[in-house]
Amino acid sequence: MHKDFLLLEYIAGFTDEIFALTSKNSFRVKRWLSQFKIHMEDQLDFNLEAENLKIFNKNFKMWPHVWFPRPECSTETILVESFESGRSIYDYIAAAIANKAAAFGFKKMNSSIGEVKATGQRVKGGQMDS
Repeated sequence: MHKDFLLLEYIAGFTDEIFALTSKNSFRVKRWLSQFKIHMEDQLDFNLEAENLKIFNKNFKMWPHVWFPRPECSTETILVESFESGRSIYDYIAAAIANKAAAFGFKKMNSSIGEVKATGQRVKGGQMDS
């Protein structure tokens, strides 16, 4: 990851210089990248991720239908978690999206490939034409 960020920082510096020469405003890509790097490094520390899992399980213990894997063993580079069977939250999100789409006149929404089949009716301002 270190080499990846060195390359990205070089490109970001170049981009910032180009924008400084051609525009009054700078995107400050290098500054944004340094913030992103901090968060990525945190997520790649698996001891920290194990602690986060413990916190999630503690915070949601009063919710009987919500749980997270338990960390079984962790180092900075390895995390072994328990297997938890159940439904992913993605299933609920996909169903909610499909319900919203149906309300606007869409028959089927296959979210895995983004395919949407329309009923043939047009939608104007949230109302379907007859």
